[in-house]
Amino acid sequence: MHVYLERPLICSTICYPLCSISSQPISRLKNTSKSISQLLAENLVPILKEIGDTVFVLAFWALVIFWGLLIVSAPTAAAYFIHRWLKKTRFRIVGLLLLTAAPLWTVYMAYTAVYPTDSFYLSEFETATLREAPMSAIVVRKDASYPDFHGDYCSTSFIRMSEFDYAQLLDEVSKDSRFELVKPEEVMGDRELKQILGECDVKDLAQCYRHHWSEDPRKSFMVGFLNDRRSVVVYVIRM
Repeated sequence: MHVYLERPLICSTICYPLCSISSQPISRLKNTSKSISQLLAENLVPILKEIGDTVFVLAFWALVIFWGLLIVSAPTAAAYFIHRWLKKTRFRIVGLLLLTAAPLWTVYMAYTAVYPTDSFYLSEFETATLREAPMSAIVVRKDASYPDFHGDYCSTSFIRMSEFDYAQLLDEVSKDSRFELVKPEEVMGDRELKQILGECDVKDLAQCYRHHWSEDPRKSFMVGFLNDRRSVVVYVIRM
C-alpha cells in the first residue's frame, strides 16, 4: 500500500489566507485606522473632559475650604500673637482672655451663619413688611437656605404677635400701594408652605401680600396673615 501526502493541499490551505491578507488594498487599511481614531475621539475625549471638570471642581472647593479655614482661624491667630506679646507684661491676663474669647467668638459666628438667630428673622420681617417688628412678635418656626456663592438665599418664618399688632399690621399693609394681593402658592412651594405652617393648613392663610425691591425685581417678599388673627408667615427670596 502506498501513502500519498497531499502537501500541495496543505500549503494552499495555510498560505492562502496570508496571501489574501497581504493583498488587501492600502485604502482599506487606511479606512480601518480612521475608524479606530474616530472611535477613540468619540469615547476618549468626553472621558478626558469629564476628568478635567472634576479636577477643576475639586480644586475650586479646596481653594474655598483653604480660604475659609484661613479666615476662621485669623482671629485666634491674632489673639495668640497678642497673648504672647502681653505675656511679657503685667497685662498677661488680658492676653489670656483674648486667647480664650477669640475661638469662642469664631465658633459662635460660624454657628449663627448656619443657624441664624431670631433677630435675623425679625429683620427679615421688617424687610418684608417695610415696618418695624412689634414688641409682641415672637418667632415660632423658622427655616433658611444656605447662601450660594452669589449670596442668594430664601428664608421663611412663622411669627406670632398680639391681636392688636396683628390688626394694625394687616390694616397698614392692605392699604399700602407697594403691596399686591397674591395667592400663597404663587410665591411659595407646597413643601415650604407645609413645613413653615406646621399644624396649620394653607386654607388658614386669610390674605397674602407681596412686594418687590424697586432696584432688583428678583428679590421678592411675602407676608401672609392667618385666620387666628395673631400669626403671620414671612417669606423672603433674595436672588
